[in-house]
This record gives sequence, structure tokens and C-alpha cells, in this order.
Amino acid sequence: MTTAQSPSKLMGFLMINVVVYPPCVFVAALALRRTKRVAGILGAYPWRQYPCSYPRRALESPKAIIITFHEGYAPILRISQYSGHLAQKQNLQPDTIWFAGDPRFGGVVSPVGGHFPVRVVPEAPAGPIPDGSPEDDALAERAGLITGGKVHTT
Repeated sequence: MTTAQSPSKLMGFLMINVVVYPPCVFVAALALRRTKRVAGILGAYPWRQYPCSYPRRALESPKAIIITFHEGYAPILRISQYSGHLAQKQNLQPDTIWFAGDPRFGGVVSPVGGHFPVRVVPEAPAGPIPDGSPEDDALAERAGLITGGKVHTT
């Protein structure tokens, strides 16, 4: 009796290692990066409650939320992939959202009543973007919302 494996079993083992594992490692690395960014934002900014709405969009379009930060400034924020539809979560107040971050650069949202935090990034400016102080910009940089003035979109 031989102890060598058959070529088909060896080929199956190699295919799993070459085809399946690299995408799994890649997805895990992206999730870890996003988790670190969300943790940085939540460590730097407090939760605040704001009115919101969910625009109607085409099915292939990314999910979005409109948060009214103050009169005259209600940007469209794109919700990160694989986060679920926030308007359909168990939420007694679908027109209100918890937000932590800088309205100019995005942040983290969560429906009132509890849900895991979801990353949001600005999609399109809704009117003039308010200027921030140098301290606001430095805080956004420390929290990981921006680097060198560029907004992180993941």
C-alpha cells in the first residue's frame, strides 16, 4: 500500500489554496481596515442625533442617507457596502439617525434604538460646504476621515 496521495486529491488541495484562500484573506483585511477606521471615528467624535431621510434610488445604485445637520446643509452620504438597508432595520424613529463624525467628511451612523455602526462618506455636496476650523480639520485627520485633505471613501 502506498502513502502517496492521488493526483486528483492533491490538485483539489492546491485549487482550494490558490482560489479560495486569497479572496478570503483580502476580504478579512478590508473588514479589519474598515473596523479600525470606524473605531477611530467613534473614539474621536460623540454620537449626535439628527433628522434624516432616505432618497429613492435605482436598484444598482449604492444606498444613501440624507442627514440634515443644520438648515441649509443636508448632504447625501453614501452608506458603506454590505451594511444593510438602515431604513428597514427595526427602528421606531426612521426619520432620526445617530451620527458621529464630521459632516463635511462623513463618519459613522446608527439607527435610533440600536444597530451596529455603519460608515458613511459624502456622495455629493448639497449646497456650499461649511468651512471648518484648523482644529476641526486636525480632528478629522486624527480620526481617519481624511488624509492630506482627501476624504477616505472606504
